[in-house]
Amino acid sequence: MNVRKMIVLCAAAVMLSSAGCLRLFVRKAGSVAFGEKSSTLVLQLSAQMPNEFHYVEVAPLTSELGAKLPPTLLNDIRVALVKQINENEDTKKIYTAGDVAPGMPALVVEGVVYDLEKGSRVQRAATIGGEAFIIARFAIKDKETGDTLAVFNSRGFLQDSLYFGGNINDAVRQLNLGVIDYLKGKLHEKEKNE
Repeated sequence: MNVRKMIVLCAAAVMLSSAGCLRLFVRKAGSVAFGEKSSTLVLQLSAQMPNEFHYVEVAPLTSELGAKLPPTLLNDIRVALVKQINENEDTKKIYTAGDVAPGMPALVVEGVVYDLEKGSRVQRAATIGGEAFIIARFAIKDKETGDTLAVFNSRGFLQDSLYFGGNINDAVRQLNLGVIDYLKGKLHEKEKNE
């Protein structure tokens, strides 16, 4: 066997065996470059699976933060969530988000923004701090019965971003991942594994 082929085969074997490491490296590199992350804390979860429904209605979000809240942020979160549900490769196969006709079996997503920090774009761009975040509590309900199927806190945040520091709206997509994870059944999987 020629030496060049042997080197290529060894390199391929190393790459395949470290695919998990490579994936972790790419994910970490992405979080450093763009600084976007999310986290979800499940508070209540019924056994009823969300895929029993095919429609999702996102109610207007609320908050008691007053002047601390940018004027259009609550609507921006709602519009972005509808868009994420309708465009996500997994959720768009099952759900349609938007206005739901009366009597249609649907999930209703309600949200309350509890905390917000705009942070410093300059510090994030310099990767020396300036974390920005949004924390919201989402409740998922059966529209017909009013039963609460899930309650969870979701957090979207930006930190140490080389991507010009980002702004608070860049954390919205990450915040909404908690709802996307619920619709995909990931929160149920997480509960089983804990």
